[in-house]
Amino acid sequence: MEHAPTEILLNIFRFIDDGRTLLDCVSLVCFRWNSVAKDPRAWASVCATICTSKDRDYYVPRNEARVAVHALALRELRIQVFANAALSSLRSLEGFVPLQDVLTRCHATIQRIVCGDSYAMNPESKTAQCELLKRNEKSLRALSWSVRGHAALHGNVLHSISTLEQIEELTLAASSKPQYSQQLKGRLPSLRVLNYSVPQGVDRVPFNHREILKDLLEGAAESLRRVEVNLPLHSSVVQSLSKCVNVTSLSIPIESVSGIRQMTSLRELTAVVHSQLEDISPRTVEALTDAALPALRHLKFETWTGYHVIRCLAAMLAIARAAPHVSTLKVQYDTSSRASIENTVVEMLGVLPDLTSVSVSTGGPAIVPR
Repeated sequence: MEHAPTEILLNIFRFIDDGRTLLDCVSLVCFRWNSVAKDPRAWASVCATICTSKDRDYYVPRNEARVAVHALALRELRIQVFANAALSSLRSLEGFVPLQDVLTRCHATIQRIVCGDSYAMNPESKTAQCELLKRNEKSLRALSWSVRGHAALHGNVLHSISTLEQIEELTLAASSKPQYSQQLKGRLPSLRVLNYSVPQGVDRVPFNHREILKDLLEGAAESLRRVEVNLPLHSSVVQSLSKCVNVTSLSIPIESVSGIRQMTSLRELTAVVHSQLEDISPRTVEALTDAALPALRHLKFETWTGYHVIRCLAAMLAIARAAPHVSTLKVQYDTSSRASIENTVVEMLGVLPDLTSVSVSTGGPAIVPR
């Protein structure tokens, strides 16, 4: 290894996913290895995790913060802020550093950031997070941002997201009304994967969520390949969805399926019957009668609310008729609607001649074996 070319050493170091190994072991072998370990390419596989909580006063153990602070590049940075931690409140600040200091001192080139449960984060840390996003606006490829409880998806966060020129994958999860003023309109043209959700059980989805979703779909209509949405879609959002003709994988509430009519590249579809189901109008079913889904191969229906499922049977059958080349059919349903669902599945079998796998279940073993 003494005379190995630098490129060979870099290729070897790129398989190291533990930042502490690069900091404490590789860099101490010799002067040459120390120099190579300072090349950002050597950190290509390294992931770092920062965990703190409200009862720790947003302080992070120093040994957990070292990698994030000293890394030259990171494949993924995961930030977790909980309301309460398993440990008791801090008795001493020795060995701990403030979360905002860790985020401010992190100058690594990051490819993916996962921020979970940020509802408990203090204002200083939220500001440091936004600055971290801006520093990585050209390198970040994926972002997952979750806000639970009554905290809103802050306007500064949305503005920071709008600057991410190269982002390809975006996951947003929040329940309260976002502070949205069209920060994302016409932005994120490179987005390929979009996952947008609100927690189950939210009685009324704030309209701002639908405005964000509409602008995201329209801004990335040409580039989107995978879309997952769990909230009821307004007609304007369905219209925006219909422009995403290159989508190959889609998961949406079943009352919004009229937006798939022109998706000739669609290969995977999951239609969900949820507790917030709005009435499926006859127009929705009629819109599917002339739909053509020649590329669809995997079709899945999730119907967990028996009260609403009867209204969806015609739409389910219309989707099957529009996709004659489906090879895999999965139906998960509530036991209270078993007879109606199984009768509809029998009708589907008659219009799907290419089926090779059928699974019909209530969450347990399938009654039709794979």
